[in-house]
Amino acid sequence: MQKHATVKEGGRRLAQLGCGLISLCLRTCLWSILGGVFVYVFVCKDHSLSFDSSHGHLRGYNLTHTKLIETKKTSLLQGHPLWDSRSEVFASSTGLEIRNASILPCGDFYNVYFKLNSKNKPAENRQLRSIRRDPRPIIDTSCAPPPKALDAGYCVRFAEGGRKVIACLPSLIIFGFQKCGTAELQGWLSAHPALHRWQGNEPQKHGAGEANYFNHRSVSEKYINNTWIPSYLQQGFVLTKPTDISRIYTFEKSPNYGIMSEMNIYYMHQMLPSIKLIALLRNPTSRAYSGFQHTCKKGRVFLIDPLIASLRSNSKARNRLRNTLAGRVILAENKTQATEALFIRFGRYTVYESHIAPLQYPCPPWAFDNFLMLPTLVENSSYSNTNSEGLDPEVAESLLDLRSKTTQTTTILEHGNYADSIQSYLKFFPREQLQIYLTEELQHGPVELLSDIQHFLGVPQYDFAKLAQRDSQGHISASFQKSKTDSSTYAPMSSRAKEVLDGYYKEPNRKLSKLISEQRLEKWWGITYL
Repeated sequence: MQKHATVKEGGRRLAQLGCGLISLCLRTCLWSILGGVFVYVFVCKDHSLSFDSSHGHLRGYNLTHTKLIETKKTSLLQGHPLWDSRSEVFASSTGLEIRNASILPCGDFYNVYFKLNSKNKPAENRQLRSIRRDPRPIIDTSCAPPPKALDAGYCVRFAEGGRKVIACLPSLIIFGFQKCGTAELQGWLSAHPALHRWQGNEPQKHGAGEANYFNHRSVSEKYINNTWIPSYLQQGFVLTKPTDISRIYTFEKSPNYGIMSEMNIYYMHQMLPSIKLIALLRNPTSRAYSGFQHTCKKGRVFLIDPLIASLRSNSKARNRLRNTLAGRVILAENKTQATEALFIRFGRYTVYESHIAPLQYPCPPWAFDNFLMLPTLVENSSYSNTNSEGLDPEVAESLLDLRSKTTQTTTILEHGNYADSIQSYLKFFPREQLQIYLTEELQHGPVELLSDIQHFLGVPQYDFAKLAQRDSQGHISASFQKSKTDSSTYAPMSSRAKEVLDGYYKEPNRKLSKLISEQRLEKWWGITYL
């Protein structure tokens, strides 16, 4: 009997031990599940970490020096300090994503990046059909990553005014040339609910504002390393709300990007290899005249007093120069610069500052004719000989040299050579990342053009037709911004000037026809010689 009781007591204890083990296992499983939920909610939702070894490019990495230890089936997070605002969503809904590699602490990022990028992989490997990214890479300013580790659409989290804000690198860059309508295109796109334009200057105006970051005269690897966050990202790409990161993508337009050197384009590609590019081009002849009037409006078109021809000097050479320079139109930043340029080229006492005066806007068409009358503007210089005053060949060559050194003049004439500029971009970016549109297409059919742009970007289609209105010249513009095509108050250029410029741009337009269809150039620019 006593032996039977002992066995029964042992069975009871064994049963209690078994129940205890089962309970422990259940609690352990429960805590594991709760721990997993905890990690997902408070870690994965706040971190978009992605590494694509096939591209050799780090897509995102831990911002709080968290160490990830990869196991066979999962990655465990150790020592994670929670972010201070759990209600904000700083990543895509897919959460933590790690492929084929462990993500090291922030301090070890540089070693990982440079080791895996020792082989320069072609940019084509990183092409995106859509500007939308999932997961959306987010970087903290504490890591200060090199621009080479970045790409279009990457976001940065930093403190501003005691709060956490998010700013995202552009997914689209619009470039063009002076007076090509890039501001109007930017205004249209700023109405799209998924697009956020550069806000660096004049944020209250839909089309205003140009970053002009990559065309900086001192651009270099050191310059970009030191300035890309304060001078580019924080200046104009801060999202209105951090939660916008799940649906908003930024863009900018800078017409001067169209005339950048290949070195500047190289640095743009280094930082934004998968950026989408749009080039907006206007008939170069009409663009040149519009650019001349724009320069006139800025007070940078000057007339040399015709009366200097009556000034007599003991120097026959000086008298001859005055006869030739009298009544000439020159371009300069200001009156002093114009005087100094003439002094350097023709001598101290040939033309005085009092002999130079700015022309009032709008400049008359004859002033543009005067500006174009220099010999050798076109290969057939016989047109220049129609100048009734005549130009001394030596003086004409000096004036031409003076003009070639004037920034304003270069802007007006040389910026119409579109093909050369676009070819410079295509040395770094694949053709699939660059779309070419014509200003005339935007003016007469913006809704169709914008639909094509949305398809190019891979963003949801927005109905721009409800925002369209027709101006007094028959152009279609956005109702919320004033169209520049409706504000031209100057007289049209002369037929002589148009003839000269059409001849001047004949060869550049032929080169351009290899990049866009001849039918489009014929339809919108009236070019029939291709």
